[in-house]
Amino acid sequence: MVNFYFAYFGRGKIDTIIYPYKRLKKMIHLGKIGIGRKLGQFKSVQSQFNYMEFYNIGAIFMIVRLFAFLIFLEFLICPSAYSDEYHDFLLKLNIPYWVKKTFRKNGIINNYDYYLELNPMYLRGDFNGDAAPDIAIMVKEKLSNKLGIIVIHFGSNDTFILGAGKKIGDGGDNFKWMTNWSVMRKGKVGKGADETPPPSLKGETLFVEKAESASAIIYWDGEEYVWYQQGD
Repeated sequence: MVNFYFAYFGRGKIDTIIYPYKRLKKMIHLGKIGIGRKLGQFKSVQSQFNYMEFYNIGAIFMIVRLFAFLIFLEFLICPSAYSDEYHDFLLKLNIPYWVKKTFRKNGIINNYDYYLELNPMYLRGDFNGDAAPDIAIMVKEKLSNKLGIIVIHFGSNDTFILGAGKKIGDGGDNFKWMTNWSVMRKGKVGKGADETPPPSLKGETLFVEKAESASAIIYWDGEEYVWYQQGD
C-alpha cells in the first residue's frame, strides 16, 4: 500500500498525506517569520516617524525661542522706540472717531500727522456758534514738519488749517513757538496789543500763548478764522 501511494502520488504527495502536520507546522513557522518581519518594518517606520515628529517640534520650538530672543535683544538696544510708539498709540485712542474719519475722508491724513507732544493735543468748543461741539487739534505738516492747528466743524465736517504751513496773523505758518492753549468762553474781548478794536465773538475762541511772552485769540468771523493779538 505504501508503495502504491509512493508510485501514484510521488514523495511530495505521500508527505502531504501521511505527515500533513509537518507541512502545516512549517507553513505556520514561515508565516510567523513573515508577520514578524512586517511588524518589525512597521515598528521601524513608526519609530522613524516619531523621531521625525519629535525633531520637527523641537526645531519649531528652537525657532520660536530664537525669534523671542531677537525681539528682546532689539528692545534692550532701543527701548525708547517701542515705548514711544506705544505711547503715541494710546494717545491716538483718545481722539474722537468722527475726527479720525474726517481726516481720512477729506484727505488730511495724507499731508498732516497728529501732533501729540502738546498737552492737551485737542480742544473741544463751539467755535462757530452753532451750538455744536467743534474740535481743534494739533497737527504737523509731513512735508515741512511745521506745526499748527486744524479746526473741524461738527456736522458739516468743514476743516480749517491754521499754521502748519499756512500763515495766520502774527502766529505765522509754524506754531512751534506755542507752549499752551485753551478754549476761551464767548464773551467780551479785552483790548489787544495794537489799536485794532476787539472783535465781537460768534462762539468760543482758541487762546494760544507762548509762556511769559505773547498771546492771542483765534476766532470765527462767520467766514474764516482770524488772529487777534492780545499781548507781547
